[in-house]
Amino acid sequence: MKNKIKKIALFFSLFSPVVVFGADMSTIGGILEWATILLKDTILPLLISVGVVFFIYGVVRFYLAPSNEKEKEKYKGYMMKGLIALFVMVSFWGIIKIFTETFELEGKQPVIPQIPDIE
Repeated sequence: MKNKIKKIALFFSLFSPVVVFGADMSTIGGILEWATILLKDTILPLLISVGVVFFIYGVVRFYLAPSNEKEKEKYKGYMMKGLIALFVMVSFWGIIKIFTETFELEGKQPVIPQIPDIE
């Protein structure tokens, strides 16, 4: 039962940008637009926040273990891995920006249906 709920939640979280932004999934451009929206607005900010938390955890633990050199080296590694992960993710974000600018996917406004006024 839990697996079924997880799968349903994953499905709706992945396809919510399609519904919210009105992405057209019938063309290659629509699929690319959906993928860039998913990566740029959902996945990358989440991964960057996890990288920042990992880095801060390493810094805090590094300064809380001043006498143990083995522990210091371990948390130095955490800090370096966190910095490398942040660099890679921000670079990937730049690549996505180049991709959206190249294929002119940036700035397209979806058609939002309006509720008619009753007079």
